[in-house]
Amino acid sequence: MIARTEQATPPSAGPGPVEKDIWETIGRLARRFDAHDDARGLDQAEQWTLQVLKIAEETGEASQAVIGARGTNPRKGDSHTWQDVHAEVADVIITGMVALAACAPRTPTSTSLFN
Repeated sequence: MIARTEQATPPSAGPGPVEKDIWETIGRLARRFDAHDDARGLDQAEQWTLQVLKIAEETGEASQAVIGARGTNPRKGDSHTWQDVHAEVADVIITGMVALAACAPRTPTSTSLFN
């Protein structure tokens, strides 16, 4: 096990410049996907449902990568690397952030998704 020596930023500290940049990027992605779904005629509830299902899909891909990295499927053998697992986990995180931004959007004056 790797020991973690750095301390986490307390939640009350508020978002820093990197966090703001990340959420701005995530917000742009959410708006892009919303526009695509709007053009397809999906209502907001359908869009949110599909975004949550997308998290499940990405989680399944991460699970598949772990199975491949461990070589536990005799039919497929070592089909993935741990780098593949890392990329799939990143996809899960980004997809979750996009879903959260779309389902609980910030207002121009809020500092939290939940204000």
